[in-house]
Amino acid sequence: MNKYLFLPLAVLCIYATGPAEARPRLPRIPSNLVNTQKLIKNIKIPHILSVRPNTLPPVIQHLAHTPEIAVKETALGLQAPIRTTVLPLRETVSAFAGLAEPFTATSFVIEEEFEGKKQLWGVTAAHIARLMSAYPAVWLEDYAPFPVEFAAIGNAGMLDLALFQLPEEWPRSIPALKLAGQTPKPGEKTYSFGFFNDDFFLVPNREIKEVTPNRLITSLEIDTPNRGGACGGPILNKQGEVVGVHIGSSDSQQISFAVPAAEIRRMLQAYHNKGQRVQPLMFNGKKIGDLNVNESIARIQTVADGYTTGDFVTYHHEKDIDYNHLETLTPDSYPDKVYIYISHQMFSYTDKAEKDFFVQLTYDVASGTTTRKIISHLPY
Repeated sequence: MNKYLFLPLAVLCIYATGPAEARPRLPRIPSNLVNTQKLIKNIKIPHILSVRPNTLPPVIQHLAHTPEIAVKETALGLQAPIRTTVLPLRETVSAFAGLAEPFTATSFVIEEEFEGKKQLWGVTAAHIARLMSAYPAVWLEDYAPFPVEFAAIGNAGMLDLALFQLPEEWPRSIPALKLAGQTPKPGEKTYSFGFFNDDFFLVPNREIKEVTPNRLITSLEIDTPNRGGACGGPILNKQGEVVGVHIGSSDSQQISFAVPAAEIRRMLQAYHNKGQRVQPLMFNGKKIGDLNVNESIARIQTVADGYTTGDFVTYHHEKDIDYNHLETLTPDSYPDKVYIYISHQMFSYTDKAEKDFFVQLTYDVASGTTTRKIISHLPY
């Protein structure tokens, strides 16, 4: 029998041992993948070069906590400093099993102080976490891959963020980025880092075009075919602080979308509160329900005199959603009933009992009552 058939089972066995824990299992250095790392095929690791920090833009000099910075010349002729705090996030099991070519996404490191203790976190996009196999890993130069488990995952339809914990043994030479205290304003210039088609790039001069309640819209002067893999990367202000997380871009325009950095704090609050951090839903000034971080509005319908008077599907319109003014999403601002269809996705991959489902929230305007029930699918 072919011995390579046992590779996926061997990897699975690594993670199957040990008792179940309420908190994520934290890998140690060297990781359990150290003996099998050399078997991973077709993984492209960026080459690290040394450059003088004073040759870089001011924002990069501000981030230069260590003297080693890697650079790559892009097709556009832009130097792209590779910060050690911004890491490639790749699948592992699929590579071993030969199921598919592993794709590269972007993640970065932040630090949180909670109850007097400091904890390092990895940040990426929720849709990346949900696309990955059960055993993704972050890749560091001179270290074996670090297996990660997503301890907090937002709903990819709106709060497109995912967090994974990093162990105390994490290399101290890898710094953490600081979250900005303020949301950037339109016209402000930002920088971003990320993997574009498996190569690391700096994108300078990303102008803030628009700020909405749940999104930052920035310029992104890179052709559409060359953008793959950048999701999950940090967008930084001129002080080198994270103002947002890149989550996607427009196919038809040279713009991109980011989740504001304040939402990272909300995800951390949810993690420390057993997955709960709700957002009130308001319709014409009336609270009609709550939305948790692992939920998003998929569709809103309004009904008057038994007829549908408004029907709004939120897909690709996330920037237009204002939870405090849901009436702006439908042409009928004063209906008899409002139906809100909510996508609920599991908050943490460490909770095996949690399921994905849809919720129908019905608001009766005349009585002011709201009912909420689980449904299996959207009414398309």
